[in-house]
Amino acid sequence: MEDLPRRSKAPEFQPPPWEALTSPEVPLQEPGEEQKPVVIPPIPQPAAEPGTKSQRATVESEQLEGMLVQLSIEETDSGREFRTVSLLSALFLAAVGLMMMVWGVVATVRTAQAGVAGATGGLILIVFGGGFMGIAAWTAVRYTKRRGER
Repeated sequence: MEDLPRRSKAPEFQPPPWEALTSPEVPLQEPGEEQKPVVIPPIPQPAAEPGTKSQRATVESEQLEGMLVQLSIEETDSGREFRTVSLLSALFLAAVGLMMMVWGVVATVRTAQAGVAGATGGLILIVFGGGFMGIAAWTAVRYTKRRGER
């Protein structure tokens, strides 16, 4: 380890050439050349004449709320069928998972005297039932997240 040279100073970061070409703030720089600051002139704004409205119109909060209500009325609800199918499939998967878990518990209890072979079948049903219930929960969560976006 001691025969390896040590770095005294890390090299300075230089952006890749393609970033320098796309960004006007970062000019191409040759190695060893000193970096010069780039000054971007401000864009002149046209002066508003007296008695005219400015470029940006101010919107009152009541007007904004009214426009949002009107927009929500005009929007169509295209995801209603998707929501119904996702809720029904989540309920179906949860019912199947619960049924498999109950069968697994019953099978494990009834085959307890059979040893490992009897308990294995019941545990497999319990695990698969839990998987079905997990998928049902995931589907329901995805439905509620999608519902919150609209």
